[in-house]
Amino acid sequence: MSRTVTNQMVHTIDKTATCVLNYPLTPTEAAILAAAQEIQFGELLRVAVEDSSERVPMTLSSQQKAFVETLRNQEIRYLDTIIVHNGYPQQIEVEGAFGSIAYRRKIRFQ
Repeated sequence: MSRTVTNQMVHTIDKTATCVLNYPLTPTEAAILAAAQEIQFGELLRVAVEDSSERVPMTLSSQQKAFVETLRNQEIRYLDTIIVHNGYPQQIEVEGAFGSIAYRRKIRFQ
């Protein structure tokens, strides 16, 4: 049985945890984060985000956790581009519409 645990041993100046232990990810979310670690700097292109009941526990930085929670909370299923910096998702672009006006919004993770 795994559960999400905040790393209590390492804190930043503002008393926020630097990582989350055993955070449950879908296989797709885990693959996206692994690909970001592999390429280090660049872009992941045409990424389909599939939902699954299967979960993979993984230790995440606060930036990775924010990325995963954004995908889940906004129910994002497809991304044209994920900008990767130093092995972490740095920015995504989400398309939408405001009435008849189409837009592309950028979301950054820090």
